[in-house]
Amino acid sequence: LSATRVNSAGLIEKGRENLLKYSGDLTQSQWQNIRTTDLTGHTGYDGTTDAIKIIPNAVAGTHRLDYVDTWSTGQVYTFSFYAKADGYNTIDVLIGGTSVGVTYGRFNLSTGTASTGGSAISASMEDLGSGWYRCQTAQVSGSDLRINIGINDGTTQSYAGDGTSGVLIQHPQLDQGLVATSYIPTTTTTAKAGILENTPRLDYSGGATEPS
Repeated sequence: LSATRVNSAGLIEKGRENLLKYSGDLTQSQWQNIRTTDLTGHTGYDGTTDAIKIIPNAVAGTHRLDYVDTWSTGQVYTFSFYAKADGYNTIDVLIGGTSVGVTYGRFNLSTGTASTGGSAISASMEDLGSGWYRCQTAQVSGSDLRINIGINDGTTQSYAGDGTSGVLIQHPQLDQGLVATSYIPTTTTTAKAGILENTPRLDYSGGATEPS
C-alpha cells in the first residue's frame, strides 16, 4: 500500500494487506485440494478451532492445498501460515507455480528449521510452542496464479499417503514484499490494516521532535 508515515522512532510505517481471501476458512472453493482432504475443527495456535488438518490420500503424486486467485506476477510476495505436524512434518510452498518442484520454501515442523530451493528468496520459522510454528517464505511470483502448500513425506514430494497422517494449517497470509506482517483475517475479500490511504496520521519526517 502506498500510504506511509515516519513514526516517533524515525522508522517508516506502511499500510499492509492480506491479499488472500478466506484466510480463516480453508474449505472454501478458493482453496483447492490436490490429492488431499480437509478435516476441520482442530485447535489452533491461538486456542480457536479453525485450524484444519490437510491429509494426503493414497493416490501416488504430490499432495497439496492450492490457493487460486489473481495477482501480479513477477513481484516479490511473502506467504505465511501457522502449522503443526500431525503425522507428516514437512511442508513445501511455491508462489505462482503449477506444482511444488525445484523452487520452494521448505519447513520442517519437527526440527523447526526452514530452507529454500531454486529461486526462492528466503524461508524462516517462528516457534510458538506446543508444536506450532509461524512459517514464511519470500519468493518472486511465477506466471501461474496459485500458491501451492505441498506436504512432503520427509523424503520426496511425490508419494502415496496413508489417508490418515497430515499437517495442521491455520491463518495463511500473503503480503507484498519481503516480510510477513501480523495476521489480518479475511473473508470474501482481502483486508487492510496499519497506515491506510486518505486517513489522518501524525508524521515525524525530517527528524522532527513534534509531529505534523
